[in-house]
Amino acid sequence: MPVALGVGAMYDWDVHIQSSCRNCGADDHIDTADKGRALKTVEPQDTCVCSGIRPSEGRAETSLCTVLAFFCSDQCLESWRLENNPDTLGYRLSPDEGLGVGRPIFGQTLLPG
Repeated sequence: MPVALGVGAMYDWDVHIQSSCRNCGADDHIDTADKGRALKTVEPQDTCVCSGIRPSEGRAETSLCTVLAFFCSDQCLESWRLENNPDTLGYRLSPDEGLGVGRPIFGQTLLPG
């Protein structure tokens, strides 16, 4: 998820992200490099991120977080979307694109000032 992918940059650390495919439960593993600013490894290689769009009333846990997830493949993402959120808009992101979204959101969160 872009959120998880941005945490390393927020703390200025490399991180290991372990998640499960929202559709089939398969393990997804991502390691970052350059203090959370780049990807080092992605397993499985077909891992992708769904960054959904859902109306919000100011609470991410009941809106955005319900449609923001890792998937082990494009097929699992599409299967999950059709079954659970067919009318929800969103974007399929590669892990690198997810890092590109998460890094600016969280990368400067802990900076002074």
